[in-house]
Amino acid sequence: LMQSIFDYDETAEEVTENEQRFLAEYKSHAKRSRLAITIVIIILVAVIFISFLLGRFPLGPGDVIKIIVSKIPFVNIEQTWESVYETVVMNIRVPRILAAIAVGASLAVSGAAYQGLFRNPMVSPDILGASSGASVGACLVMLLVTYGGAGRMLMIQGGAFIFGIAAVALSYFLSKAIGKGSNMTLLLVLCGMAVNTLFSAIVSIIKYLADTESQLPEITYWLMGSIAKVSYDDL
Repeated sequence: LMQSIFDYDETAEEVTENEQRFLAEYKSHAKRSRLAITIVIIILVAVIFISFLLGRFPLGPGDVIKIIVSKIPFVNIEQTWESVYETVVMNIRVPRILAAIAVGASLAVSGAAYQGLFRNPMVSPDILGASSGASVGACLVMLLVTYGGAGRMLMIQGGAFIFGIAAVALSYFLSKAIGKGSNMTLLLVLCGMAVNTLFSAIVSIIKYLADTESQLPEITYWLMGSIAKVSYDDL
């Protein structure tokens, strides 16, 4: 009985030590995380402010601050800047900055989701062919649909979404069909690389078939990506 009590005390001490070690590691990790988040927020705010200043139409930091503060409700500031300055800040640069933040956040979330799924910090959203599949869908719409308007833009976005999902589904079902008890994660990655290569080749074929005067520049511009023409309506 005494031996059992002694063994129980030793086990309890080990559990307590493990809990203390885990708690110390957790507090250390939480402290580093808070520091990293604070630094990232500071960098983001600095980059946003610098983005207001740079461009083809340079602005002074004082004018930018006054224009932004003047838009806050119940804050009255005498207008000492030209009207064109306010147009550049509020109608051109604010939508671009908001779009850049939204796109960057979306890419970060998708990358974190893939990295959590595969438990690998080197994984990116295009590993299952999602990026190349979306490119195929958008390029097909731009090749086949010639009329303009908001309807065409919705079709481009819908085609990109549908083909992106289709590429991921194709990678998954290929790995399931080939695997049968093997390392499914590795097979999924390999099938994703194959699907990514396949859809990239299809994009090249579409670019070859596209009209060089109108369709090809549009396809190339879309694939490269840009926020130069972003407006509040796009947001």
